[in-house]
Amino acid sequence: LFSVKAWRGAIAAEKAAKEAREAVRRGNAADELQLLAGLAKELLACVQNEQAQAAAVRGRDLVAGINQARLRWRAYFPSPEVEQRLEAIGRDVEKISKALSIRKEELAAPERERLLKFCHSALRILSGEAGRMASYIESGPLGR
Repeated sequence: LFSVKAWRGAIAAEKAAKEAREAVRRGNAADELQLLAGLAKELLACVQNEQAQAAAVRGRDLVAGINQARLRWRAYFPSPEVEQRLEAIGRDVEKISKALSIRKEELAAPERERLLKFCHSALRILSGEAGRMASYIESGPLGR
């Protein structure tokens, strides 16, 4: 009888530990998406202030961070669409970074507008996904 009770207690403790571990991982994923949104905000500010080289560096860091987060946290995203949106915005940010890296002279107005549009889109998507992930976590046990 005591062995059965101990076994049941061990099973319950193991389940609670797994749930806690999952909650921490989801929280880490949400935090990382929030940090990426912060990088996107910095990228936008650099483009707005015509700091091409600083923007190129932010873009490079953002591309690396998006790709890492997309692959690392895919199991914790609320839906497969999150990974797809992150992949798409990662490609866009890569284009921004490349364009700014090879640029030595000032940006022409249409080119600057296009870059600003990409930067605003990246910020909107990343901050939206960070918010969605936080909401998912806060909606209940294991994010459900």
